[in-house]
Amino acid sequence: MLGIVIIVLNFAKFILFELPPVKMHGICYNNAMLKRDGSLFRRMTALLPALAALLCCVGCDSFTLPVSSGAQGALVVNEVVTSNALSLADETLGSPDWIELYNGTSAEIDLTGYGLSDNLKDPHKWTFPEGTKLPAGGYLVVYALKYSGEANGRLCTGFGLSKSGESLYLTDSYYNVLQQLDIPALLSDVSYARDEAGEYGYCAASTPGRANADIVYSSAAEAITGGASTALQLTECMPRGGSYRAADGGAYPWAELYNNGAEALLLSDYYLSDNMLETAKFRLPGTTLAPGEYAVIWFSGDEGADGLHAAFKLGAADDTLCLSDGAGNILSMLNWPVETPQGVSVLPGAAYTAAATPGAANAAEGQFTSLDFAQMDDSAHVRLNEILLHNEYSLRDDTGERVAWAELYNSSGAAMSLAGYYLSDDAQDPFKWAFPADAQIEAQSYLIVFLSGKESEGALHTSFRLGSSDEGLVLTSTVDMTREQIDLPRNLGDNVSLGRAAEGGLAYFTTPTPAAANTTHASAEPLGTGYTEMDGVYISEVSAVSAAKSGKADWIELHNASGRDVDLSGWHLSDDPDEPLKCTLSGTVPAGGYLAISASASNSKGATAPFGISPVGETLLLTDAAGNIRDIFRTGALRLGVSAGRSAGSAARVFYTSPSQGAANPDSALPGFAAEPAFSDTGLYHSAAFSLALSCATPNASIRYTLDGSKPTAASPSYDGPISIEKNTVVRAAAFMDGLLSSDIITRTYLFETPHTLPVVCLSAQSGDWEAMYSVVERNARVEKEAHFAFYEADGGLGTDFGCGLRASGSSTLTARQKSMVVYLRGAYGQSETGYPFFSDSDVTVFSSFVLRNSGQDRSKARLRDSFFSKAVKGMKMEYAETRLVVVYVNGQYWGIYDLNENQNEDYMAAHYGVDPDAVDIIRRNIQALAGRNSDNKRVRAYALATDLSSDAKYAEYIQWVDPDYIADYLIAQTFFSNGDMFNQKYWRSQDYTVRWRPVYYDLDYALSASSPTRNILPSYFNAAGIPSQDGSLTNMDLYVGLGKNKAWCEAFGERYVFVVRNFFNPERTTAILDEMTDQLRPELPRHIQRWGELRSLSAWESEVADLRKCLQDRPKYALQYLQKQFGFTDAQMAEWEAKAAQGAQAAN
Repeated sequence: MLGIVIIVLNFAKFILFELPPVKMHGICYNNAMLKRDGSLFRRMTALLPALAALLCCVGCDSFTLPVSSGAQGALVVNEVVTSNALSLADETLGSPDWIELYNGTSAEIDLTGYGLSDNLKDPHKWTFPEGTKLPAGGYLVVYALKYSGEANGRLCTGFGLSKSGESLYLTDSYYNVLQQLDIPALLSDVSYARDEAGEYGYCAASTPGRANADIVYSSAAEAITGGASTALQLTECMPRGGSYRAADGGAYPWAELYNNGAEALLLSDYYLSDNMLETAKFRLPGTTLAPGEYAVIWFSGDEGADGLHAAFKLGAADDTLCLSDGAGNILSMLNWPVETPQGVSVLPGAAYTAAATPGAANAAEGQFTSLDFAQMDDSAHVRLNEILLHNEYSLRDDTGERVAWAELYNSSGAAMSLAGYYLSDDAQDPFKWAFPADAQIEAQSYLIVFLSGKESEGALHTSFRLGSSDEGLVLTSTVDMTREQIDLPRNLGDNVSLGRAAEGGLAYFTTPTPAAANTTHASAEPLGTGYTEMDGVYISEVSAVSAAKSGKADWIELHNASGRDVDLSGWHLSDDPDEPLKCTLSGTVPAGGYLAISASASNSKGATAPFGISPVGETLLLTDAAGNIRDIFRTGALRLGVSAGRSAGSAARVFYTSPSQGAANPDSALPGFAAEPAFSDTGLYHSAAFSLALSCATPNASIRYTLDGSKPTAASPSYDGPISIEKNTVVRAAAFMDGLLSSDIITRTYLFETPHTLPVVCLSAQSGDWEAMYSVVERNARVEKEAHFAFYEADGGLGTDFGCGLRASGSSTLTARQKSMVVYLRGAYGQSETGYPFFSDSDVTVFSSFVLRNSGQDRSKARLRDSFFSKAVKGMKMEYAETRLVVVYVNGQYWGIYDLNENQNEDYMAAHYGVDPDAVDIIRRNIQALAGRNSDNKRVRAYALATDLSSDAKYAEYIQWVDPDYIADYLIAQTFFSNGDMFNQKYWRSQDYTVRWRPVYYDLDYALSASSPTRNILPSYFNAAGIPSQDGSLTNMDLYVGLGKNKAWCEAFGERYVFVVRNFFNPERTTAILDEMTDQLRPELPRHIQRWGELRSLSAWESEVADLRKCLQDRPKYALQYLQKQFGFTDAQMAEWEAKAAQGAQAAN
């Protein structure tokens, strides 16, 4: 009996001191922790006498010691895993516990009827199925789980195994117990395994279905750690997260591990926890960490996320992270105060840094040992000096955008490094953005930081964007452990900065001074309502719209509300904050007086201010002689007969219907406009009648509408209910409300037509205006009338619409039933330009006018020449017009196919070349100045005729005024395509000669007019006598004649001619353009033919197109023959140029 007691005592000792960690009440205990936990130790020790007494009462015959091993050379349980996670995975069963049997005999064993059980009273709890055999020296894995599905031949016991430990019984078919294996508590993926000597122990590298690993340990802890090294250390932890992000984008808390040893470490030997009493909270995955290597663990709580993620999160109340081995020994630990802010990393040695280095060595610079920061005072050398939150007119960043910025000032006499300085928009996260380690601020200098949230390699940009919802800006220095915060008021006005005044303290500045001292006009108040001092000089009224073609300039009125005269010397007006000095003012505004300043971008109007005021709205800046912004006035949208201004004593903008230029503003003012009517249906095409509902967001507004294309007025029909739309209809509507200006007119066209395959232009106009504009048949009788223009893309979606002026276009074609028209955008009609991209492959997207061309003389033939020959020269040095085919409706009536073209007037020149449209000369047929004056053109023509330009010196002087390359390409196109209308010529230049004289390529409806490839007009361009037209007038060719005198130009022209013919005008390219256009025209022509009848039939059109295609194929041969003949080029020259042209074609391909 005494022996039994000794055995029991030894068993208890084994439980207390030798067993691996055991979880009790959610806490994992090992022997060391049991010793530390005295109460637990005392309670378990107290049980021993009772246990001994109990055993003394039991007969020796009923006490059986556990069988620890099977006999050598027999059938045995060879390995068991009771907490499987990674040791064995099955596609069907997942990761169940498992039992491995081993046949140590030299013969096969038939296991039919053998049993496995965890209950000795039920030894055949699970029976091996019939036919189960285990070969000599073989292994067999049995899964310990309940599985209800089809196991696909896998052996499943139907019962599981407890990871806390239990007994397993192996019996033969006669219920004889072959082996009783008492399995201890096991950790995840640790097996209880039999070694070569037949002894059982613990193995961290399980081997299901094969011989066990050589290393089997006597304790679970030893198996888990495998001799775990203390070389693994926690080197950094950011417990509150920050700007560093995991692969999934989450800004989780993170920790950094470092292998400080000389050998690779298996991370699965280690655990992380935020609880010292639960050290095995998260077992690291089976990743190997090489010597000197770092690993970053993210505390997202999602082990399955991309990267290394812990199964638990670090919360706001956590203050500890510990690294332990499998025995529960804490190897490394980091602690921090719970008030640790975001963006701060905790380091070993109770240090902190805001310059975290996840996955890399910790930087020695920038570490600090306390989270208590003192308030910056005047002794600080580097401080925030100025902040601009709402940057409307101040400094642009390096990307050209106006964003919030902060200015720092170094008051010391030496340059200061900014390493260890931080900016943030959140006092709870003061380390959001760190100054670069190499950033510094020079002595007594300023430094600008853009608070943009951008990434930039140029200027300094913070990682956060300061916005209206932010309460302030925080500057933190870990160099001297100081911090300052400048709070931003909610009502801070646009472009008002907050900074340090010269006399100390903070002030608000109407004119920010980035990178300079704050010396401009300051205020103690936030200036949330703007800059205007109503008792000083301010902008009192603005007019931006005059009657179309009136020639009148816009105007800006200043009012001096002070009691003294004000000298405006050095004051400025501008419409551009980047150019605040556009208009220099002078003179004196008397006390209580007014000064009207004319404004126009056109030099011809003699305005004081060299800029116009957009009718869609403009922002005007008034600055004084010291550069202070004294007023900013936003005009809002303006229209004809309406000015914007301010009533006496109020800075608020109002509108006047009786402008009072140079005098006190009217007492009667309106605060704004009624809202535009909304249409319940805006689609272009309809197949069935529908009801159209109109509504207005302005309460109690009256909606007036028309259905005939005319503009609605207060006297038009009132909208009282849905309008029935049953046929092609134009609906125009506006809202009217007492006390407000009427809304803008909204126009929509509804078509009950088969949808077109081309874009659709809908023109709407009062019938009388349309008739007056369209009925003219003589050029000098043309008039411009107001209309509305709407452009629908081919899918029926509205692209853009605007008010416009219409004027008939052309000369001889004015007698045609389908006339060409020019579309003008002017302020009097609502806007002076549009930015809609009508021509998708053009660099120009701003247009002030267009031409709707009827295809001229070709309208009864191929009906595409004018557009086709423009498209053919695209890419050459030419003043050609972008063009596209459209269908036009007028007040809902089908008006046929048109070419929508750029208008090649002074606005075209300005859009393409950036020249001043009022400083160009455009000459028609060497006589008529369409813009500018004709005197310089006459001078250059006379020089060309009278001068011997074979002299290189004289030629060099000549081409200072004419552009030989553009003239060459123009001549090539005109003569290759044999444009019979060579009399219609235009030339243009900018008056400062940034663009030299060059021809305009237009009016191409006579090109290859007879589809004859043999016509030659090249000699006509070198006829010094000029070419008479049918009316007897003479078209001079002086500019070409002059160039033709110079041999070098002639040879360059010949080489270029060959190149263009082979690379631009080759039949493959030209016929491809032709085929594309004919494919667009073909489905639309039947309706067009029916409407106008000028094309006889679709088949006649097909014949015209076929003739033109054939001509294009044959033309190159004849054109090159005529070129060689005209200039006497040799065959060798032509062959050389042909070879060069072929190389150009290959390079292009």
